[in-house]
Order: sequence, then structure tokens, then C-alpha cells
Amino acid sequence: MQRFLQSQRSSHTQRAYENDLRQFIGYLRSELGAGDSFDTLLAFREWLVKEKHLGGAGLSRVSANRKFATVRAFLGWLQARGKVRENPSLWIKNFRARTESPTQAFSDREVALMLDLPNRASASGLMHSVILHLLFYLGLRRGELVALRAKHIGWERMGEQNVMTLRVPGKGDKERILPLPPKTESVLLRYLEKKGIRPGGEEFLFSPVRNNVTKTKSRPIASQAVY
Repeated sequence: MQRFLQSQRSSHTQRAYENDLRQFIGYLRSELGAGDSFDTLLAFREWLVKEKHLGGAGLSRVSANRKFATVRAFLGWLQARGKVRENPSLWIKNFRARTESPTQAFSDREVALMLDLPNRASASGLMHSVILHLLFYLGLRRGELVALRAKHIGWERMGEQNVMTLRVPGKGDKERILPLPPKTESVLLRYLEKKGIRPGGEEFLFSPVRNNVTKTKSRPIASQAVY
């Protein structure tokens, strides 16, 4: 298993694959099953989505498909090296995707408390406040957030009012135009004034407050920093 993991380039992928395979091996040990058995693999896939109170892992179909893909890749790697004769996981289809209701991870009170945490009197705190507002109220992905530039800010006529909007670039040159809630608009305007950013420019909306390594502040903040 370790040799298989070392063949993966990304350390993140290595950690994810290792967790998946340890879970799979734990299942095999508890069920006394063979990892290259069609029946065992099928039962493992069903166990992944089985509710916890019934003895399963309680995963969503999407998570179960991802974990089973790791097992499928591992068995393919073993087969290529002559460790197993067949890879029966190839005969087992993924679960069909279905629409699942989103999990409300935080209550309204918890969100309000988080939005009040940053110290808006400091440059970094003000930026953190804007980032939290955009993540919570607009549902942006981290990659979308760090790619925002001043040119993506604008105003749209909605009824009798001009509303501040954010154009969010997506895949295939597609864009989403999202109106900003009043609270988000207020904190964003304060942030733009503090940073000296004028809507319409090419500068990134979020850049490092300080960079002790390269001293460069013209680049966007890293997606990992947002995480």
C-alpha cells in the first residue's frame, strides 16, 4: 500500500488515498473478506452509504464513489504488478448522483458571531471580514474568491435602485452576476477605500497584507490562506 501511495505526486492525494485504503482494509478485516472478491467489493460499496446507526459508514453517494474509486485504482495498480489476477471493481458501477439537500453547517447565530470576529480596524481584519461575507452570503468557492479583481465589481439597475454586484468568472468563459446584500456592500466599500482600490481596475481584490518572503503584494492571496 505504501508503494502505491508513493506513486501519487500530490501529498494531499497520498493522505486521502491512505485514509480510504485503511478504511477498506479495516472493513476487510472485520468482515473476513478478500479484497479482490466481487461480492466483498460490492458489499463494501453498500456499507459506505449504509447509515451509521445500522452499522455502516453513513457517507453520501458522492463520498462513497470517491472512496471506491481509490480502491479501484489500488486494485488496478496491484493487477498491473501481478499481485491480483483480476480487478472486479471495474465491473461495479458508481452510485448514480442525486440531488441531496445541503447540510446547514452553521446556525444563523453562529454565522453572525463569526462575521463579528475580525478586527475591522486593521487591514488584515477588514480583509478577513470581506472574505467571510462573500463566502457566507454569496457561496463562492475559494478559487473563485482569490481570482476576483477590481474589474469584477460593478453596479446593476434593479427596479428603482442601483445595486452593487460581483461578476464571478467560471469555467468556459461563463460568469455569474451576483447582487451584494447591503451588509456585504457596506464592508466591501470600506475595504476598497482602505486599500485604495477603484472598481474597474486589474488589481486583485485580495492580495497579501505583507509578504516576508518575496515582498511582492501584487499577487492574489493563496487559496490555502483562505482555507
